[in-house]
Amino acid sequence: MRGRTAETPWRAYRRANAVLDGELLRRPDEVTCPKSRRERRADAHRVAGELYAALGNPQLAWPAIHVAGTSGKGSVAWGIAHLLRAAGLRVGLHVSPYLQVATEKVWIDGRYIDGRSFARLVDRVAPVVRRLRAPDCPASIHGLASAAVAFEAFRRARVDVAVIEASCGGRYDVTAHLDTRVAVVTSVGDDHRDVLGPTLRDVAWHKAGVLRRGAAAVSGVTGVGRDVLRAEARALGVELLEVPPRGRPLGARNRALAEAAVRAFGVESPGAPVVPPFPGRLETVARAPRVVLDIAHNPEKARGLVQSLGGGGDVVLVLGALRGKNLAAMLRTLAGRCRRVVFTTPAVTGKTPVPAGELRDRFGAYFTEARAVPEPRRALEAGLRLAGRRGTVLVTGSAYLVGALRGRWIPDHAVLLARSSFPK
Repeated sequence: MRGRTAETPWRAYRRANAVLDGELLRRPDEVTCPKSRRERRADAHRVAGELYAALGNPQLAWPAIHVAGTSGKGSVAWGIAHLLRAAGLRVGLHVSPYLQVATEKVWIDGRYIDGRSFARLVDRVAPVVRRLRAPDCPASIHGLASAAVAFEAFRRARVDVAVIEASCGGRYDVTAHLDTRVAVVTSVGDDHRDVLGPTLRDVAWHKAGVLRRGAAAVSGVTGVGRDVLRAEARALGVELLEVPPRGRPLGARNRALAEAAVRAFGVESPGAPVVPPFPGRLETVARAPRVVLDIAHNPEKARGLVQSLGGGGDVVLVLGALRGKNLAAMLRTLAGRCRRVVFTTPAVTGKTPVPAGELRDRFGAYFTEARAVPEPRRALEAGLRLAGRRGTVLVTGSAYLVGALRGRWIPDHAVLLARSSFPK
């Protein structure tokens, strides 16, 4: 026990995260559940409820604003949390995935949880989660453990409200056991069809599952997904507040949804509070050459990214991606702005990336020049050389790639110790 007390924040974090990313993370070949990932989502939802009950239902200790959607959900959740805090509330925020350190998933009153507190929470949650580590368990025990850590942290912090970003879908998501007061669906687009599909209506049905009887509902959804959201709201007897895009830039669209959600919670923000930048979203981390990081990983996000970048100037793309994405549509969009590309292979624990060589073989013809450099740091260096001092390098395609390369300028340990993605 004395050894644990003497742990530095970084060492405590590394020890705890090794539990999450080690013994509580099953490899795909370890899972023997006979159902497909799509078919077992309802069973996984039931298991999540049983786990939270065994922990004393920490997710019911505070009112929640639940945010789902194909694109913009992280940015909208980030905006809601900052607007609520500006109004004087004690706020928790849980987003998924993180970029550099897992403590980013547990934000309380403007700061990430410290490394030692994170480790204590993992020590509390892990023994209960370990009981589920069987090959036939239908749930992602790693995802459950991460959510449970955040929920317990918010309970101990006695937050006034927590803003929770859904991980995948909504209806059967690991976060779908909340005391929801406001449900937000930002958009419905082409992503996660292998798990939520096969059709866009199916994807929309899963997203619409965050709506709750008696809770306010806010939607930025258009197209076929809007009809699904409206039908869900009617079935629940809920008034659906729609905030259509109306041609607004992506940032303005996300801000409008965040403000609507805060009002629906019954809070008026004083004045027009400034929401700080969300790391990894159109983030410029260097100049000469300019380096922009963005986690866009589906066609809808790629369109928004290209619009936000604007025209003018040479942009070299450094891209890595996971399997299960509509890469053809995403890369066609990006190729309209970037003539040259360096494909790479993000290192992801428990998920399957597309090898750099395969990306080049399948999509290299979209560009005037395409290279494959499997190691991400070397791919970045290749992109910097291609861009020259006056060019721009755009790193995108995966949050995991962005997080890994952001560390070149802002080290992981600095983020953990500062409890902020922007250490001073």
